[in-house]
Amino acid sequence: MQNMNGLKMLCNGRPPKGFLQNKEMLNVENCPKIVSLYPVAQNLKALIVEECEKLEEVFRIDEFHYNREENQASLLLSKLVFLKIDSVPELRWIIKGPTQYVGLGKLQNVRIEKCNSLESLFSFSLIPSLTLLEKLRIIDCDKLETVFGDLESDGETESNKLLASAQELPRLEVLKLCGLRKLRSFGPQNYLINAPALEEFEVADCPLFSNFTDKPLQSKAPRLEDQEETQLEEEESRQEEQAESQLQEEEIRLEEQEETQLEEEECRLEEEAENQVEEEESTTDWSSEQSDDTSEVSI
Repeated sequence: MQNMNGLKMLCNGRPPKGFLQNKEMLNVENCPKIVSLYPVAQNLKALIVEECEKLEEVFRIDEFHYNREENQASLLLSKLVFLKIDSVPELRWIIKGPTQYVGLGKLQNVRIEKCNSLESLFSFSLIPSLTLLEKLRIIDCDKLETVFGDLESDGETESNKLLASAQELPRLEVLKLCGLRKLRSFGPQNYLINAPALEEFEVADCPLFSNFTDKPLQSKAPRLEDQEETQLEEEESRQEEQAESQLQEEEIRLEEQEETQLEEEECRLEEEAENQVEEEESTTDWSSEQSDDTSEVSI
């Protein structure tokens, strides 16, 4: 979905049943008026959003529209693997709404860049679901104050505030925080976040940031601010190319399917037209024969 200058929302009001539910790859690029990507596509695996000047929210969780009985075995965003958001200056929420309906259990790679209205990425309550997160890069987000937002400001239920004070990102290997002038912490105050698999940790131009929290960083790896990033960038590029390639393949498949349907419809219409012409010619011949027989009888 690219260069759609007049598009403001994917769906205005309650979406029809099954809307976007089979969509696995979504690329939204240069849609200057779109303000929301609501509703959530349940089977979405990869999302790339770039250069959407008015976009304020990516995923909106509407409790009223979410049928808990119908979806009790399937959390929203539970299949999302890859997320990239770049150059979205008005973005305020990646996930807006109650997060008890959300699970990020397959999310592996996140890159957020040039989102200058964003104050936090995710709710702290989502950390237990991020068991497969391997790479997290946040670059040039001027207003970002924390990566995982405070539970109270996030509007969570009272039960979510009883989460244990220590949480863990067990598979996180790469963490890059650059150009975040207001970043103060990785999570809410008095909460500890462990990253036992962390291998590459880069912090640059984050003058207010001291560590993951007020407590010492819990990781086996040393702080690596100046480490060579060639391998890291190659892997990131490979994953982005793979996601974009899958998106292109999906678009090509849909175009081919539409062309095939159009060709079949044209063939059907041509056959109907030919049959109609043959029927009219047959009727004309029969009328002519009847006229000749009448003339012979008259003679």
